[in-house]
Amino acid sequence: MNARTRDPLFWTHGADTGRRAAWTLRARSLARARATFGTAPAIADLTAEPAAAMTAFDGGSP
Repeated sequence: MNARTRDPLFWTHGADTGRRAAWTLRARSLARARATFGTAPAIADLTAEPAAAMTAFDGGSP
């Protein structure tokens, strides 16, 4: 399954409301921090978490 297919399916069916809300909140906070202070290592951590969850949702396909 390609990313264009997997990502919306994951967001709708693979991530519960709490995870979606937490990732959205962190993404907004990190965007504000990046705008103020420049790049932050936490951005890589944030992108790694949903990426790993999406890979697990898709049965391990990248």
